[in-house]
Amino acid sequence: MSDTTTTPPDTIASRMAAYDRRAQPAIIIAALAPFLVAMIADDTRDNLFLFVDLASWAVFVGDYAIRNVIDRKYWKSGAGIFDLAIVLLTFPWYIMPFGSNATFMSVFRIARIIRVFTATKAGSRAGRLLQRLGGLGIGLLVVSVFSALVVLNAEPPESGFENFGDALWWATVSFTTVGYGDLYPTTSLGRFAGLLMMMAGLAALGTVSAVLADSFRGDDQESDDANFAALLDEVRALRSEVAVLRSGGEDGPVVDEDAP
Repeated sequence: MSDTTTTPPDTIASRMAAYDRRAQPAIIIAALAPFLVAMIADDTRDNLFLFVDLASWAVFVGDYAIRNVIDRKYWKSGAGIFDLAIVLLTFPWYIMPFGSNATFMSVFRIARIIRVFTATKAGSRAGRLLQRLGGLGIGLLVVSVFSALVVLNAEPPESGFENFGDALWWATVSFTTVGYGDLYPTTSLGRFAGLLMMMAGLAALGTVSAVLADSFRGDDQESDDANFAALLDEVRALRSEVAVLRSGGEDGPVVDEDAP
């Protein structure tokens, strides 16, 4: 019996490419529709806006599910993690009983616009960037949450860290090296966590710069490689023709190599 649990990578790539072509219009419409409807809706609880928002979210849920069916390892990739974040963060939480204060999360719909670029040929570079930066994003998230928990438990109440949200805000400000100064640790353990966040931010900045530079250079390199491969093919073809002429084949003249 043949093994049906594994699919050759080239087959997965071709199936994913075929799906991308079919899904592209739906992804673009689902990303843009909420923004367009918001211009005419009275508020986020307008029936038309709510329907469009839910329908758009369902498109991204379906897209994520189909991609995982095509490629069982898609959820582990940077693009898969990004798609899952879109699904979780762009759900209309404001319709939930506890979501009355969740309207600020609508800002995450901007991520859908980024997803539009990855759904088009023009976004192939963006797709590669997501693959490369996905691990970096996870690492920063883990370090931020860890440092926020350390500060929240190490700092006294009078330091201003009243809840996890405050601690996470401080961690975000620290690793981006913005440094508002509204919250800062005073204990040795808290300051160590702050040092960790600042070092992580500097390392992330250097990594992102390197990845961006490599991505743009990679496109040029691929173009050069393709041109070089085409040139080699032409040289091989010319050498074959010369060999045929030297041997007198193909009714060609016999070349006397000793002739002047």
